Amino acid sequence: MAIMAGEKAPRAGPERRRFPRKLLDGPVRFATENEPDAIGRIVSISECGLYMLCRTHAQVGDPVIAYPERLGRLAGEVSRKDENGVAIEFSMTEAKRAFLAKQLNADSAAPPFLRIMERRSALRTKLDLEAAAVVEGEDEPFPCRIIDLSETGAGVEAGCVPPIGARVRIGILHGVVARHTRGGFALAFSDSELK
Repeated sequence: MAIMAGEKAPRAGPERRRFPRKLLDGPVRFATENEPDAIGRIVSISECGLYMLCRTHAQVGDPVIAYPERLGRLAGEVSRKDENGVAIEFSMTEAKRAFLAKQLNADSAAPPFLRIMERRSALRTKLDLEAAAVVEGEDEPFPCRIIDLSETGAGVEAGCVPPIGARVRIGILHGVVARHTRGGFALAFSDSELK
């Protein structure tokens, strides 16, 4: 097995981690509070976290949202940082952790043309709805446009872009700003608002 530049040689002996890591080599988009659209290279992943090669200003304890190819949105915080990249510990429910484990096992076991992983966990519907959003703790609504919607979140175009992690209400929908996009933000619903 070739070791990537900057990666430590594997330890001899049995794997002692609670969740064994799978070695990967692929692009990963990620967002931090000050870097809404950054790119890294994933090295390894398990159902509890990942390590990626990247340049980032994020420090240990900072929130981060990663979008590994075909695995969707994985939120967590920086648990370790070195000169080559960061390790992220995921924050997720046991059900989502089990689903991620199933995706990782299916992807590594199947030939490429039979892999079953989907990029998103919920289907999105394209929309073009004018609305008004309110950031929690503020009284003044701001105009926005919902451009897509699913059971887990919404894509929102807006001139006002709340910080990542801000709680936002759009009509009866409540969620948290998951990442910034060109011209707006992605809203992750609190508890699957549309179910």
